[in-house]
This record gives sequence, structure tokens and C-alpha cells, in this order.
Amino acid sequence: MLRLFDIRYLEECADMFYDVYSKPPFEYNWIDKKGSYEYIKDLIKIPKFMGFVYFNEGKLMGVCFGIKNDYFSIKRYKITEFFVKPKYNSKGYGSHFLSEIENYLCSRGISAVELDTKKSAEAYRFYKKNGFNDSPSVIHMIKIIS
Repeated sequence: MLRLFDIRYLEECADMFYDVYSKPPFEYNWIDKKGSYEYIKDLIKIPKFMGFVYFNEGKLMGVCFGIKNDYFSIKRYKITEFFVKPKYNSKGYGSHFLSEIENYLCSRGISAVELDTKKSAEAYRFYKKNGFNDSPSVIHMIKIIS
């Protein structure tokens, strides 16, 4: 069941974020529980933030955070974080969650969903399977300066 993110889900979402990203395949060693909580607290303060949580049988299974962009001719939603509990990966829950988000957004006049991910990540294959395409005109670039 899809629900809009509410502050009452903050701690549970932060714990799940930590559980997902501190273990394989990510193993981000910079993440700790307090940092996860602070990161999500910062995300929800961003103007035009919109988040979703996905429950099955009363248990939190997935989280999606993003930002609405109403400034261009196509109203968009940019996903900044999307994750599902690892034990539910490859069982269709993520695809169902994403589909419910798309239906919700479409019913609100948002006609595009965008995101950044690494081509080498498992997430890339997940998003391709769910109808996302590589942008022919945009590339995400980064420069490490220290």
C-alpha cells in the first residue's frame, strides 16, 4: 500500500536507509544511524519535497524521496532516493511500488519521472526494466576536488 511520507515515518525510514546502504552490495562506510537520520531530515526540508512509503501487511518495505519540478512545460518528479528492504529485492515489490508512485503522480498532473543512477549498479537494470530510458541529451557529471 502506497502512502505519502509523513514525519512519523522518519525514524523507520532512516533505519531502513542505514540497513540498505551500509551492507552489500553498497557497503557505504560513511553511513551511520545518526547520519542516516540527519540526511533524511535534510531531504524532507527541501522545497517541493515529496516522499512515499510502501507498506505490505503493515510492514515498511520501500521508501521513495524526491522533488516535484513544476517550472517547465512538463511537470516532473525527480527521485533522489528509492530503496526497498533487501530481503524483498527481486520479488516484484520495487516494481509495484514504483508503479503505484507513477499512478499517483500521473493523477496529479506530473508526466515525467527522472533520476540519476550508476550504469554499473543493479539499480540501473531495475529502472531499465521498469521503462526508464537513458537520456540522449543529458549526462550527470562529477568532479572530485579533494
